[in-house]
Amino acid sequence: MQRQVSRRWSIPILIVLFTGALAIWYFIESEESYETPQEAVLAVNPDLLLIPGYQLNKDSLFFFIKKTGALLGAIYAREGVLGWKAGFHTWGSSGINQDHTLFGGYQGQGNLKYGFIKLKDGQVLQMDNERVVTLDLNMMGEEIVEQYDVNGLYIWYVELDEMDDQMKVLQLIDEETDEVLDEIDIEA
Repeated sequence: MQRQVSRRWSIPILIVLFTGALAIWYFIESEESYETPQEAVLAVNPDLLLIPGYQLNKDSLFFFIKKTGALLGAIYAREGVLGWKAGFHTWGSSGINQDHTLFGGYQGQGNLKYGFIKLKDGQVLQMDNERVVTLDLNMMGEEIVEQYDVNGLYIWYVELDEMDDQMKVLQLIDEETDEVLDEIDIEA
């Protein structure tokens, strides 16, 4: 008889436990989720000047300049069940007040590699004979360009194949002459 009573109560107890766990998950998830990827990123650190990289499907990439210290960094945001959540963010020692006419190094976060460079007319960045994505910081508006002294400065970035462990070479090319002006090895 006791077994019948315990079996009779086991399903309702499991339902209550499952419902409780679901409620806790929902509460935690809703507290950490936001309507837009920008809101999610700024909730992690409001001291960031966001520079959109891309938004594809449920993934969004932002670069940022840390307002205190003027450092370059990157952060991903991902859309979940209840909204956008920010991922891990990094920034490095590459400040915006350095001379970036040629490569001064790069930073990385997983398969994402990025850095600053000043491009002149007719100059492009290439890796494996393909153009590298560059973001012109002049698009941020005149006030920000002046405040952070980023006139003519670009952010370049590549997302390398995680399965490819070969060293890559990023090249600064003069489009008119195809001359390689500078290059830097990028670790996969």
